[in-house]
Amino acid sequence: MKLIYRLFIGFFSVVLLTGFVGLIGLDAVNKLGEALRRIERDNIPHTLLLERITGSSHEACVQALRFTLRGEEANRIKALEALGEIQSGLQEYSGIVQNDPNREKAKGREREVREKAAAFNQTLRSYLAMNEGYHMERMKESGSFSPDFMPQAVMDQENSLRIAKQELITSLESLTRMEQDNLRNFTESAARIASKTRILILAIAIGALIFAVFQGVVVSGSISKPLDNLVKAAMEIGKGNLNVSIEEKGDVEIVRMGEALTRMIQNMEESKKRLIDIDELESAQEALRKSENLLQTLINTTRDAIIAIDQTGRITLFNHAGEKMFQRTREEMLGQPLEPLMPPEFRKNHPQYLRSYFSTGKPDAAMGKILELPAMRGDGAVFPMEISLSSGEADSKTFVVGVARDISERKRTEENIIRAKKEWERTFDAVPDLIAIIDSSHKIVRVNKAMAAAFGTTPGKMAGASCAQVVHGASGPPAFCPHVLSLADGKYHDAEVYDDNLGAHLHVSTSPIRDAEGAITASVHIMRDISDRKRAEAELKKTHAKLIETARQIGMAEVATGVLHNVGNVLNSVNISTEVMQRKVKDSRINDLREVMNLVKQHEDSLPHFLFHDSHGREILPFLHDLSLHLAEERSALLNEIKELSGYTSHISEIVKTQQEWSKVPGLVEPLSMKDVVEEVLTINAAGLKRNKIQVVRNYQPVPEVAADRHKLTQILMNLVANAGHALNSTAEEERTLTVSLFSDSPGFTSVRVTDNGEGIARENMSRLFRYGFTTKKKGHGFGLHSCALAAQEMGGSLFAESEGPGRGASFTMRIPSNDGGRKDA
Repeated sequence: MKLIYRLFIGFFSVVLLTGFVGLIGLDAVNKLGEALRRIERDNIPHTLLLERITGSSHEACVQALRFTLRGEEANRIKALEALGEIQSGLQEYSGIVQNDPNREKAKGREREVREKAAAFNQTLRSYLAMNEGYHMERMKESGSFSPDFMPQAVMDQENSLRIAKQELITSLESLTRMEQDNLRNFTESAARIASKTRILILAIAIGALIFAVFQGVVVSGSISKPLDNLVKAAMEIGKGNLNVSIEEKGDVEIVRMGEALTRMIQNMEESKKRLIDIDELESAQEALRKSENLLQTLINTTRDAIIAIDQTGRITLFNHAGEKMFQRTREEMLGQPLEPLMPPEFRKNHPQYLRSYFSTGKPDAAMGKILELPAMRGDGAVFPMEISLSSGEADSKTFVVGVARDISERKRTEENIIRAKKEWERTFDAVPDLIAIIDSSHKIVRVNKAMAAAFGTTPGKMAGASCAQVVHGASGPPAFCPHVLSLADGKYHDAEVYDDNLGAHLHVSTSPIRDAEGAITASVHIMRDISDRKRAEAELKKTHAKLIETARQIGMAEVATGVLHNVGNVLNSVNISTEVMQRKVKDSRINDLREVMNLVKQHEDSLPHFLFHDSHGREILPFLHDLSLHLAEERSALLNEIKELSGYTSHISEIVKTQQEWSKVPGLVEPLSMKDVVEEVLTINAAGLKRNKIQVVRNYQPVPEVAADRHKLTQILMNLVANAGHALNSTAEEERTLTVSLFSDSPGFTSVRVTDNGEGIARENMSRLFRYGFTTKKKGHGFGLHSCALAAQEMGGSLFAESEGPGRGASFTMRIPSNDGGRKDA
């Protein structure tokens, strides 16, 4: 009415034209108002109704999940109430859609939403019924609600519920978008009407009267500006921006439209906040569920037993480690008192203690501390445990949690450590050697009883005293002190000294002691009285010299025996050759020649006639031919025998020469060719080796000369070859092999190895081969190999044996220092 009054006053002179313009303006305003009222009456409530249904869907699902997690009947009732809201909202929306002929498209979507809602309703009710039955079953079994484990069927039904809810919400969102599209279409239509009206009124007003320009501008401004603001606000709302400010100025209708838009914005903001709150609540519930699952996983995977009891003293939590520790199942212990886990003597007073603690609520001295208490397993075995107690409150109810650990193994370890310490102390004091622990400042930390007794005091009195002052009577350690060396380089050191205070020869040794960082803090100082050993070594030295001389004499005797034996063999061959020559000369046909010559002499005057015409004479020339051939053969045979006889005499000369070389003064070290010495030994033993049908294999590598005593070297090789020949007696004659090898396997040393394929050496005898008096021969004296080993050591070398066992042969290797710079044997 205010707008019409202005137009009538302002444009009275052009009443018809102004009236026409007014009618057009009123018609546009009425259409715009109708459009906005429809928005307020239909589209906005419909959108809010769909949003309320969506919110109820979320609420129903959240309350159902809370019922699953908490088991509270209020949550189940709220979930069913939310289902009722969904059904009532859909019925209301369905009535609106069915009565609106312009909502054919929405009808199809509305039927789809009702189908999804029915599926969601059925799934939710099945889920609630399944959880209600499961909770009642758990209450019957344990007497308390416990959500830590859900059957697979419940979890599957929960997934189906989430899927049904999502499908319903998707359909509702699709329908909501359709309503929002309608809202946007009506808003755009109102904007077009306002735009056309503004242009028409402005054109007619300018063309009407010049004097009405000012009035027309005022009228136009009072109408178009509020309408423009409303259009812009409506377009922003259509884009989803709810932070729009609307000025409530202008005509009554425009103000009412502004108020309607303001209420719509407020309703939409409230719906948006409600949706956000629902999403946040569902996210919080999901996070809570994950946290509870994580907590339950941690409780069940920890190595310590975790047990919780409520105010009644009943067990409400019993993890897997507790099952293993106490040998009782979780199902067996939930809802039961704590006393069965205690030894009988602790059970009587425990219930009274619990009632006192829960009734007073005062902090207990045991809370927050680690206690060592006895516990009892399911089989009745009592064991020590370490337990930490703490209390808490949930749902205004106090509970106590105990974290326990079986310390049986630790107790056994501690007992073993204590027992080992005592045993070590007894052993330390029982050792007859003088033992002291000395720190880095040369102070005595501890001594055993033997050392204290040696100095006429007690271990306690020696602790803290200066080692140098107590042991040596000096202000500082002596120059030879191994303790000083061990502190310097961290290694073991020892020395043999004569102590005037004790009047004894001592072997002093030190071994460093390090701390956890590896720093040397002390050393173990051990003194052993070796006076008896020193005296025994002096006697042994004398005995050793006698043994060497005896071995030399025996060796010379063996060499002499070998020489005589080999010379005897050669002389036997000489005798045989002489007999053969005698027999050949005796059996020679030289006498037949004498008879022929006598016959020729008888017929000397008629020799041609006799030789060619006489029957006996004709046989002479063929006979002389045969005789010449026979005598030539005899001459060749006699020459061969003479050659062999000459070889035998040369062999005897070599044997005698070798014997003369060995007869030189022993102990002379000279450069020697190991190959030549080996060949000399093989020459001496050649006849015996040949007689016993032993094949000798030589495996010589170029080696340098050695600096050695020829006599000792020969003695060792003679013994090794003789032993190898003896070991081959048990081997078949056609398989007997003796291998002599020369090589250099270590820098600065030359080695000779004698190997046979004879009877071998038993494993239990390997460590005793070179021991004095040990022998496996029936007539052996037991110091051949012993003296050989000593001789090799005196030359700076070594002698060792190898065998794979009886029947597998044996090898003896002598390693002698090489003569540096000497020639090499080819």
